[in-house]
Amino acid sequence: QKDATIEAQSHMAVQTAELEALLAQKDATIEAQNQMAAQIADLEACLAQKDAATESQSQMAVRIAELEACLAQKDAATEPQSQLTARIAELEACLAQKNVIIESHTQAADRIAELEASLVQKNLVIESQSQMATRIAELEAYLVQVDAAAESQSPMVARIAELEAFCIEADAAKESQSQMAARVAELEASMAQKDAAIEAQSQMQAQIAELEACLAEREAALESKLQSESRIAELETCLEQKDAAVEVIVAERVAELLERQRLELCAGAGADAAGGIAEASGSSPMARSSPTMRRSGSAEAPDGVAEIDQLVADQTAAFLNIVTVVPWGVLGTQLTRDREEIARAPQPDAESAIVDPAGLVYIQ
Repeated sequence: QKDATIEAQSHMAVQTAELEALLAQKDATIEAQNQMAAQIADLEACLAQKDAATESQSQMAVRIAELEACLAQKDAATEPQSQLTARIAELEACLAQKNVIIESHTQAADRIAELEASLVQKNLVIESQSQMATRIAELEAYLVQVDAAAESQSPMVARIAELEAFCIEADAAKESQSQMAARVAELEASMAQKDAAIEAQSQMQAQIAELEACLAEREAALESKLQSESRIAELETCLEQKDAAVEVIVAERVAELLERQRLELCAGAGADAAGGIAEASGSSPMARSSPTMRRSGSAEAPDGVAEIDQLVADQTAAFLNIVTVVPWGVLGTQLTRDREEIARAPQPDAESAIVDPAGLVYIQ
């Protein structure tokens, strides 16, 4: 039973190590997913910053163009020198501010270089738009030829203009629809990824809950086994004490029985010897004074004691020969290492006697 318990504990230790390895792998997977989500969020923030920087640059270019136009108008108006000086001072201050802004933008040049990667995709879109513009130019040239060929057909020209506007609107609508379709596809892909991640996390949580329940059951089983082992150790100690007490009692009882049989045999041998002496004295009056008879009568005692010892030894050997030690209890059942009871012999009947060499005091 102890070997089976140790083997079960080793299996449990191996399974526990495997479960811990699986939990470590799952924790690493969850951490990697979280890191990927953080990186995606950082990339989205970087793209947003790049878009904002691009928009601010376009606004600054528009503002610079407005200032240049304003300066041109003021130069053409030939304002007085003092006003021009004041205006130049203002413009210099404004230019100083612009130079500061430009310097800050030069520092952001490295950042803009990183944005060029995203601008490449936008350039592809612009290229597609340029192709569309080329197509429109071709259509316009074709319409010019048609106009030259049919100047007198004004209704057809008006109709062509309407069709051209309709084509432009249709192209714009198609472009917007294609952009919307691409955005919808991106959103659907993102939603699918998020749904897959959520499903995987739910499955991982369910598996973790199952593993925790299994570990709790294994811990409970291990605790019960440890308690049973301690109980078995206590019972073994108690059995050893009882076996020692039983051995002492059996030895005392056997010694008492042997002494009693020896005394009985000695008493019987003495009675037989006394009867023989009485018969000898009755048949011959001179037998009392015969030292030979006294010697022969006194010599029979050692021979009788040897016979008694031999008889006791024979009885003990005969008793031990009829005793058979069996590995089952009084009811004929045997407890295996798997904690199962198996019938090895028939149950006791009306002619069977069950005895216990231990006393009631020791059993209590």
